[in-house]
Amino acid sequence: MLTVLGQKLEELGVLQAKSTQRTAYKTVGNYCPHHVGHYLGMDVHDTPDISRSIVLQPGMVVTIEPGIYIPEDDTTAPPRFRGMGIRIEDDVLITEEAPVILSADCPKELFELEQIWAHH
Repeated sequence: MLTVLGQKLEELGVLQAKSTQRTAYKTVGNYCPHHVGHYLGMDVHDTPDISRSIVLQPGMVVTIEPGIYIPEDDTTAPPRFRGMGIRIEDDVLITEEAPVILSADCPKELFELEQIWAHH
């Protein structure tokens, strides 16, 4: 997942093009300091003892929540991106047939979020 985030950040100009893979991976790891998902139990974070390497099974619920946080003082990032942060989360139910995105109706597009912010 960090590799995909790195590719997208390079396309956006956040990471310098032609960064070595190791440098890009380290930078993305700094910008995304948490895991990109976790299991959901009865409480949001009540499953820390379950291995992340087990095979997903029907009935499990997981999150997919990549986040990018670029510090204001990060001189390696272009100035227009400094101090920005975003995280988009989906909650996914694993079923026999196909995953079900439980949060599919939550707004995620910029124009949707701007409409919400305009009313507050």
